[in-house]
Amino acid sequence: MILDLERKPPADETVYDVCIVGAGAAGIALAVELRRKSRRVLILEGGGARFEAASQALNGGEAEGLAFTGLTEGRYRVLGGTTTQWGGQILEIDAAVFGPRPWTPNPPWPFSKAELEPYYRRALEIEGLDPEPADADALWRAMGLDEPDLGPDLVSAFSRWCPRTDFAALHAEVLRDPAVSVYLHANLEALDFADDGRTVRAVRCRSLGGHAAAFKANAAVLCVGGVETSRFLLQAAEETPATPWRGNPWLGRGFQDHVVAEVATIADCRLTPLGGYFDYRAVKGRRYHPKMVLAPEAQARLGALDICGTVSATTDGADDLARAFATYRLLRTGRVRLAKLADLAHLVRHLPSLLWQRLPLSRSAVGAAWEGRALRLWVHCEQTPLSGGRVMLGEARDALGQRRAHVDWSAGDLELHSIRAYLKTLGQAFADHGLGQIVPDPGVMDDDDALRRVFVESFHHIGGARMGGSADEGVVDADLKLFGTANAYVCSSAVFPGAGYANPTHTIIALACRLAEHLAGA
Repeated sequence: MILDLERKPPADETVYDVCIVGAGAAGIALAVELRRKSRRVLILEGGGARFEAASQALNGGEAEGLAFTGLTEGRYRVLGGTTTQWGGQILEIDAAVFGPRPWTPNPPWPFSKAELEPYYRRALEIEGLDPEPADADALWRAMGLDEPDLGPDLVSAFSRWCPRTDFAALHAEVLRDPAVSVYLHANLEALDFADDGRTVRAVRCRSLGGHAAAFKANAAVLCVGGVETSRFLLQAAEETPATPWRGNPWLGRGFQDHVVAEVATIADCRLTPLGGYFDYRAVKGRRYHPKMVLAPEAQARLGALDICGTVSATTDGADDLARAFATYRLLRTGRVRLAKLADLAHLVRHLPSLLWQRLPLSRSAVGAAWEGRALRLWVHCEQTPLSGGRVMLGEARDALGQRRAHVDWSAGDLELHSIRAYLKTLGQAFADHGLGQIVPDPGVMDDDDALRRVFVESFHHIGGARMGGSADEGVVDADLKLFGTANAYVCSSAVFPGAGYANPTHTIIALACRLAEHLAGA
């Protein structure tokens, strides 16, 4: 049942089993699972049913450090959240990332990957995919290709792509279920605690039009994304000295994104067909993307972070598909004024390739030709929570009177070392196996500033409220409950102790499934 706080404030004092704040991937997945378990669910979404400039403007803030546009480009305040704009790429975090890695400062997770395995499988169903993933060997065979031999230090991996990406549309039936109440334009304002100082008794929210409400639930879960989690918890701690998480040393700290960088050209490549080995590929109507991953044993030997490489074909130095998708995103969010005429013309020219990526029925066709185009290597590297990244409160306030986020996105020496170690390893593998030549761009291997200048963000906001064994080690426990509270939880990439190189959404959804089981049994 979808309601609107601007139009219809709540008329009763229903006590819900669970109040979910945020209707993105985590919030909707959690609602789907709780409804399966016959729980009465409330979802509070700050935006509307469609993209609205006024709601989106609440995400604005300040940034320093590396170039960072993720406050507004990587977060969407709308029913469906970022799933309304993302490409739909999913990938599990490697098992090694969950355990201790003494060659990095990245802490282990409080449980092994085996704990998440059943929830990863359930996440695939929620994403509209087959419940059993195919391994790399099987996918190469299905594509009619031999797996490239890159030696023992590099392994093949494939990310999968969801056939339907907008969770609000994909799970519309659950959102309209009478036992699920969804309030739009309900922006989180505060958590009200009972006299014990530990139990959330109500979640207060307010619309831009000034309508306020306090919703009661037996448990409250913040599914508001990596940046907003830290921003809200920091503001609550500032305004209320008795807030349970006030003074937590990890709150807002350890903020990370995945470092993406275009760093080299592949010359004289002998892996043919080029598009077969590097482009997006379809198997049984499902889309996959190949990656060349530094093996965990090589990471340990080289003292490197988790990192992979992908290859794109460029024309005149530009990735045609990436440029077309960026323009398409501007059109979808009503920001056509930000697109240049040349961008619109480029989108029209490359619309067939974009449709091939977006429409499932088109994936039996062949994508754009790669021969005769430049092959560019991109690296995707995890970060360490000790690189200096942080979410803080800015001085400016939004239209609701709340402090805006101030993000410092930084990269340390270990990220630089990992990228260079990966390039050397990949270059040696290509040379040893006669696959071509990896030619790093000028400055990449010996100029730290030059390398940092090509870093771009992935809109994967990680950390700031990480899991830990105690409040000295993290902000939430292994069940995602905020330390010091009895019934307040966080479900977003903010809780990741480490993320590897993998896109975080699939793991967020797996955590939501695990949390649903915990809440249903509590």
